[in-house]
Amino acid sequence: MKTLFRGQVAVVTGAGSGLGRAFCGELASLGATVWATDVDLTAAQATAAAFAGALGKVEALGLDVRDAAEFEATITRVLQACGRIDLLVNNAGVVAFGAVSTIEPARWRHTIDVNLWGVIHGVRAVFPVMAAQQSGAILNISSLAGLLPIAGSLPYTAAKHAVVGLSRALRIEAREHGIGVTVACPGYLETDLLRHASYADGSEARRGENLLSRLLVMPAQTAAQRILRAVAHRKDLVVLPLSARIAWLLQRFCPGLMAVLLAKLRR
Repeated sequence: MKTLFRGQVAVVTGAGSGLGRAFCGELASLGATVWATDVDLTAAQATAAAFAGALGKVEALGLDVRDAAEFEATITRVLQACGRIDLLVNNAGVVAFGAVSTIEPARWRHTIDVNLWGVIHGVRAVFPVMAAQQSGAILNISSLAGLLPIAGSLPYTAAKHAVVGLSRALRIEAREHGIGVTVACPGYLETDLLRHASYADGSEARRGENLLSRLLVMPAQTAAQRILRAVAHRKDLVVLPLSARIAWLLQRFCPGLMAVLLAKLRR
């Protein structure tokens, strides 16, 4: 994989922390030119600074993925600067926890706008560029919640299921243009996503930390390496870590048992 991304141009959303930052670091270490984008420009700049000595280079841009016009302008800017775009990583995401009766419409809308519409806007902005090149790859970050019926987080689960379906359908169309599409469904990683989640009862830090302590997690850098390897080999779906793959297999072959386990975990 060391030479597969060398000299390529990549755009990563949600690059200010967690898995997005890990993608930037891994791609830069492989010699890619990476555009680290985040709604928080300061966080994106911190990512760029963190990998200043890498083989490749990292540029920082502010980007709210909910804004289609802003996403298109970002893709245009990268294209004008580099002449091509080889990889788009639709990674930006947020999560909201709470029972269905406690999650107000605004939280539903925000979660779906970032997790689903952010992906849609990215695909629409970059697809014509890659189709004209007859090359490129799109990596959409879903979640284990895109494969399992995770209760207590319906907006997130609904959006992530949609990202899986979108990606697998897009893959068929994209193949005609030489474009690869991969969707990654990670379980719990060592990132700030859960700590920054919104809860109906306002107990963000306490519940996020408790949940993290009960689950097997994978370092974000390890996850980024494995996912990028799958992209390089034009894989369709990536599920990791091992605990997530086991849960996915249980859902596929023993859905009744998985429903019982998920209900117990939620309690």
